Amino acid sequence: MPYSGNPANSPADEVWFLVGDTNSADQQLADAEVAYLLAQNSTTLGAAIEAARALEARYSGYADSRAIGDLKVTYAKLASRYGALKVELIQLASGVGSGANPTRMVPAPYAGGQSLADKDTDAQDADSVRPFFRRGMDDAYVNGDPSSDGESLVSDPD
Repeated sequence: MPYSGNPANSPADEVWFLVGDTNSADQQLADAEVAYLLAQNSTTLGAAIEAARALEARYSGYADSRAIGDLKVTYAKLASRYGALKVELIQLASGVGSGANPTRMVPAPYAGGQSLADKDTDAQDADSVRPFFRRGMDDAYVNGDPSSDGESLVSDPD
């Protein structure tokens, strides 16, 4: 199944499109290679990064250039092109660079509660997991009712 020109609906086409391997007459990656990369990666962008890495390695292993008559192919340039493409795809995946797409950002660790505004946002989020322990949790409840929110304390009658 060579490149069909439909990267929006075909994961294999998306990988070929991202690495610029869209000429079916001169296909750089075989169908089985793209299928393998898709099976090994959770995203098509990850598969494209690995494809660029594989093509960089392939052309790095060739002699620097070959000439047949007037035709001269410089494999070092191809290897460096795929190396630069690999870096660009990694930047795209991490949301860095000019072509950043926020829907393809790599997850990053998040440490919440670092600012008061962040704590207020977390406190207002009804879906966030509430802490098991909190300040004042052992204080007396209003009228001894443990179902109250615990924020209103019993005042000392004396």
